[in-house]
Amino acid sequence: MKFNLKEIAGNARNQFKTTMLSVSGKVWRNPLTREETIALLKHAIVYQHQSPPVHIPELNDAVTGEMLQEEADFEFEPDTVWAIDRNTAVQTIKVSRSGVVLLNNRQLLNLDYGCSAGLLDSPIKTESVTYPLVVAPWSHFWGAYYDYIMYVVAKLCRIEQVYGPEIWQKAKVCYPLFQTAYEKEFLRKLNIPEETVLDTRTNWKQEIQADRVIAGNNQVEYIPTAADIALLRKRFLPDLEKPIKKRRLYIARAGRRKVTNEAELLPVLKAFGFEFIEDRARSVDEQIKLFRGAEAIVSPHGAALTNLLWCDPGTKVLELFNQGYRPNYYFYLCHVLHMPYNCLVDRTANKENHWSNTAEDIYISPEELRIKLTQLLP
Repeated sequence: MKFNLKEIAGNARNQFKTTMLSVSGKVWRNPLTREETIALLKHAIVYQHQSPPVHIPELNDAVTGEMLQEEADFEFEPDTVWAIDRNTAVQTIKVSRSGVVLLNNRQLLNLDYGCSAGLLDSPIKTESVTYPLVVAPWSHFWGAYYDYIMYVVAKLCRIEQVYGPEIWQKAKVCYPLFQTAYEKEFLRKLNIPEETVLDTRTNWKQEIQADRVIAGNNQVEYIPTAADIALLRKRFLPDLEKPIKKRRLYIARAGRRKVTNEAELLPVLKAFGFEFIEDRARSVDEQIKLFRGAEAIVSPHGAALTNLLWCDPGTKVLELFNQGYRPNYYFYLCHVLHMPYNCLVDRTANKENHWSNTAEDIYISPEELRIKLTQLLP
């Protein structure tokens, strides 16, 4: 029997978290379930949009018939915006260090993949500040480029759609900041004044209270709805000119999940007209422009493919995986945006598909790449 130490450790952490949530609910803050949260906020709804279910078909290798991606069906909660006011039922509204909204000093709202992070706070605060209006768009300490755009920026766009851009002149935006260049750029592109953005992550001593808090939900499946995807494109694509000439791009990856034999693949890619795009820091506008100008993209799985958001329908995508980690986020995104998708899987590691293999590097056969590109491109 094989033992996956990463999987065992992850399961142990989850069991510990479950135990601590149970204890906390009895003695301190009560982390609500998703269903309890939705029921509690039923009278605070100011906007809802129901996206239809999405079915992505099974993806098989055209030559071997091997299954590359399983078929999947996604059903969605309504994309929702709530405005929660202090009243006789809600006597206090607070924002915890993690950005979780806390009602009546007890109820932690579950709007973003659980709310246990609301327990990672100090029970004693020496300072307190109250704002008339707070927007609370995120409630976790984790996150990277994909998470920020799909979970935070999309929600900010939804709130702006409901209240208009003037909301950012009235509200304090409170959440644990990512402290990245792309975060600052997106906030600037949304015209959210820097002085209105508060980093809750450092609030061990200060208590943030609100007379009204505006919040939204993320989908349970860790993917955005087609409506939120359309909202992101509508909000940010018009800012840049549409390129005249389309390009074929190989997006390299320098960190984990890098392609170990990349040099062997370059002659094949060059023969199909692909440009090598090095992995380096780029501004948000540079990334949008790069992907919007692509007619075909080849890349190992990674955060850079979040920028498929900005591609035109019909853009062809070939995603490279290690065998042990093959999430379908970008397969789903391509399906929603009507972009032909295929993938190439490194079978040398002979591992089962599991999140614990997320950091494994990738080896790609040059001949298999040539065959895939022949299938994908005219």
